[in-house]
Amino acid sequence: MAGAQVDRRPIYARQRVGQILRGLAWHIGSEGLRRLHTLMRWIERHKYLLLLVAMICMSILQATARFWVLGPVLFEVVVVLVLCGVLLTVFKYASERLVGVALVAGAVAMRGVGRWVDGVPLTIVILAHSGLLLGFFGFAVSVIVRRVFEERSIRVDHVIGTLCGYFLIGAAWAHCYIAAYQLAPYAFRLSAEVEQQMDSTDSRRAVFNNFSVCTLTGVGSNEVIPIGPAVSTLTWVEAALGQFYLAVIVAQLVSVKMARTAESEAKTGD
Repeated sequence: MAGAQVDRRPIYARQRVGQILRGLAWHIGSEGLRRLHTLMRWIERHKYLLLLVAMICMSILQATARFWVLGPVLFEVVVVLVLCGVLLTVFKYASERLVGVALVAGAVAMRGVGRWVDGVPLTIVILAHSGLLLGFFGFAVSVIVRRVFEERSIRVDHVIGTLCGYFLIGAAWAHCYIAAYQLAPYAFRLSAEVEQQMDSTDSRRAVFNNFSVCTLTGVGSNEVIPIGPAVSTLTWVEAALGQFYLAVIVAQLVSVKMARTAESEAKTGD
């Protein structure tokens, strides 16, 4: 018995299987990390495109949310995702994101107060919520414009980013109209169909988002007509701002393109 040799083949087999499994796990992990890195690079190159798609989906969902049972809940989730998307795509520096997070957190908090806290005047909640989102969207537009003037080379995603900024102007001005309606509902002349939607905060927001984009693009709206002097001023200021934004952005994009072309021709000539 003392001289009998122990059969170590099962032990060696288990060690070999363990080595194979560890190698397979390492390969899968490294491959997964590589694909994740590739995905993150793709997202970084197309971040404004993804934001634009999310904003369009949010607008469509907002217009149809009242017809679904879970539509309002799903819309709130999409709104939070879009706000997070703006934070991650538009704001690059820590100071910018800190300001953005503070404004978004305040707006979300006021939204929660309006839904679940009793005794707080609705007018204060709506004015605070609209003011915070107005500041957030306005700040995002200013950052986008500054980025455009800082860029020395323009990619397609940068152009899409300026389009996102254009629609963010509409979102910001929509909250001006929401606050104005809360303070002076008689300042707007509404169609019969639209007037039925004003009892719901979500439907009211959808109406003024649509009105704001129509005003910004110069299309106009027959369903919402401003008749008060202050609201009429807001309307023509938004229309003028939209045209000014497009003119400035297009001029900057063209100048950057011309500068790059002249630089390339100079290098070719040398």
